[in-house]
Order: sequence, then C-alpha cells, then structure tokens
Amino acid sequence: MPETSSPAARQTDIERLTSTKTELRRELGLFDGINVVIGNTIGSGIFIAPAVVAATVAPQSGGMHLLVWLVGGILSMTGALSYAELGALMPRAGGHYVFLREGIADLAGFLYGWTILLVIATGSIAFVSITFATYLSYFIPISPAIIKLVAIIAILGLTWVNYIGVKMGSIVLNILTTLKVIALCALIAAGLAFAGYHRDNFLPVLTSDAVVDLSLVSTFMFALVSALFTYGGWQNIGFMAGELKQPKRDLPLSMVIGVTIVIIVYMAVNFVYANVLGVPAMGASRLVASDAMEGLWGTIGGSFVAMLIMLSSFGITNAIIMVSPRVYYAMAKDGLFLRQLAQVHPKYKTPSVALVFQAAWASIIVLVSDTFQQIMNYVVFMDWLFLAMAVYCIYVLRKKYPDAPRPYRAWGYPVTPALFILLSMLVVVNTMMRAPLESGIGIAIVLSGLPFYFGLKKRMGKQMTDTLPTLP
Repeated sequence: MPETSSPAARQTDIERLTSTKTELRRELGLFDGINVVIGNTIGSGIFIAPAVVAATVAPQSGGMHLLVWLVGGILSMTGALSYAELGALMPRAGGHYVFLREGIADLAGFLYGWTILLVIATGSIAFVSITFATYLSYFIPISPAIIKLVAIIAILGLTWVNYIGVKMGSIVLNILTTLKVIALCALIAAGLAFAGYHRDNFLPVLTSDAVVDLSLVSTFMFALVSALFTYGGWQNIGFMAGELKQPKRDLPLSMVIGVTIVIIVYMAVNFVYANVLGVPAMGASRLVASDAMEGLWGTIGGSFVAMLIMLSSFGITNAIIMVSPRVYYAMAKDGLFLRQLAQVHPKYKTPSVALVFQAAWASIIVLVSDTFQQIMNYVVFMDWLFLAMAVYCIYVLRKKYPDAPRPYRAWGYPVTPALFILLSMLVVVNTMMRAPLESGIGIAIVLSGLPFYFGLKKRMGKQMTDTLPTLP
C-alpha cells in the first residue's frame, strides 16, 4: 500500500482509520462484551473435543491432556492480547474483516468474509442448532425430520430476537451465557466434591518409553487443533465494535477478561473429565461429559449433561447469529459484497437484511446437514490462518501509522503477536501435513470466492485496490 503523500492527508487517513462513527446503535457495555466473548467461545465443543484430544495423546496421561488445553488457552490469550489492539484502534463493525482489509488487501478481507458466510458462521449456526434439537430428543422422542424443523425454528426465532435490536439480542445472550457458566461450574463442583482425586490419572505427563521427537510434537500439535477449535470464538467481539458504547476501552477488557474465564472453565472441566474417567476411557468415549457425570450421579447426571449441552448449544447459536452479520454488513458497506446487506433497519438500527440472509442460508444448511458436515470440517482450520493474518496486521499498521492513537497496545509486543502467528501457522501446517487431501479441499472452498470477487469488481465497475477506502 502506498504511503500517504502529505501530513494533512496522512492525518485524514488516521482520523478515518480510528473513527467511531456508525449507523448502528452503541448500546453494549463491558458486561455485554464479556458475554459476547464467552458466549461465542463456550458451546457444545467442550462436551465433545476433550475425547478427541484424549484419543490423540493416548497412551500419555491426563497431564499431557491438560497440557494441550493449557497451551491452547495460552495461545488464545496471546491472540486476544494482540487482536485487542486492532479492535481498539479500529472500532468498527466487521472486526476481523476490517483488520484484514486495512492491513493487507481488499481480497484478504473479502475471502475471510466469504468463508465466514459460506461455511464457518452459517455452518456453525446450523450444527449447534441441530445439536440443541438432538439433545431435546433426550427428553422428548422426536424424529430426525422434526429435529431439523426444531433447529430451523430456533434459528429463525433467535434471528428475530437480534433483528429487533442489538440490546434485545445482548439481553438474551447475557442470560444464556450466565446460565451456561453457572451450569458448568455445577459440573465442576460435582466432579471435585464427589470423585475424590485420582493422582494416577495425571502422572507421568509422558509414559516411560515415550520419545520426545518430531512425531510426538506433531501428535501434540494435532491434538492442539481440537482444543483450539473449542477455544475459537473469542475474536468475534471485534465484529461488534460498532455497537460497543466505549469500544476503545471495553473491547480489550472484554477479550482479556472473557478469555481468562474461558481458560479457567475449560481447564477445570477437563480436570474433572480426566480425574473421573482417566485418559484411555476419555479417548474411547463418544459423550465424555455424560460418561463422567453418569459415573458420579447415574442417570440424573446424564440428564443434567443433556440439559447443559442444550443450553450451551442454544446460547452459542444466539451468539453467532448476533455477531456474524456485522461482517457481511461491513463488506457490503465497502462495496465488497451485495449492497442490500448494508441496509440498516430504520427503527431497530440492526443489519436487518444481513441477519435475514444469514438465517436463510443457515436453514438451508440444516436441511442438507448430512452432507455439509464434512465440508465444514475441511474449512474450519483455515480460520486460524485468517487469525494469524489479522494479528500480522499489527506490524503493518504500526509501521504505516506509528502516530495513530492506540488506546490499548498489545502486551508483550512484538513477541506476543509473533508467538501467536508462529503457533497458529504451526497448527495450520501440521493440519495440512496430517490431512493433506482434506486441507486442500478446504483451501479450494475458500478460494471459491475468487470468481465472485472479480465478477463483482467487474460488474460494479469499482476499482478495488489495496489503498484505504473512504468511509461512507
């Protein structure tokens, strides 16, 4: 990107970059922001992924299992500390998309938004809503067709809640997230109170015949992928920067406090799983949370976990529905997507068309979910590549605009951003090496946005360059 030619023009660019002007209503406070972070992170994954991690690190002990989750938490925190600087610098709706477009290029931002809309956000909405409906059948026998109908009703209902105002959506989010955390704390308390402490389930971290070589490191990194997917979602608070009352203060605080709470909860939950079941049994379990609680409370424990998974799934469905349309809205405002998605409801001041568009596509995915699940699995690892690219933008923007006001500066810069980028890329590369065919398909899906991008560019007659765009 070319340098600004004059001090006056440069100052104009800085003012545009850091502007807090928005069509949307700034109605969210710090508590709302923290719940956006937690609500978008803690979903049904914490009830499933621990078994995948345990199976991957076996026959090592629970100590190795917990180490994977601790490293995943530390990596997420280094990302949050870095990502928060970008959000405080550019407090606009769209978050991640904005960072990529400002720091790298239009195309980078577009491909991220394209992937979020096509697969990651809408696919997540579809599958967590199906998870919610599936666990409803634990209490009320319903057919697979009715499960899909319930999932679609949940999507449409939560979309309506967020359509009629960001405050209404945040109220529902706050209630569901608070209940979810309380229920997880109850699970943790039960595990600590009734299971005792089984020291042999945690020591040693490595078996006596283990060889610390590249193979073991690769296994650890592959296990880390499942943990990172479960930690994923903290970055979505950036999407809502245009609706935080004090984004330059509350966005960094929301990320740091929210990620800290998630790390504590995840470490405690995994300790309980490993303590009650042991790593071998965890790795062989399909429903690790249910097995752990049934071991403590019998059928009552199983019912409690089913209700907890329903609550978590419903909560994260609402959270993703709430935040993701801000990306499509920001893309459309910049002329990088369908213009209709930039419409803001005149009364409710929400990206109403983007919300409806998202609900429609997610509902279609519900109907074809049997074939879509594998497609989503191919693509999700790319989210960490986009995260690494976004954090890289810290270096770009500090060099380009060293005098721009930064309410928050990344703690540990330049080391923490570099650490996050390095570890994220190791995860991405390791995934590509361990699953080259699947990874290749995922990359192809992301790049499928190229024809749409260039077609849109040609049709609109708009010159999409790497220069900073003018805000409307």
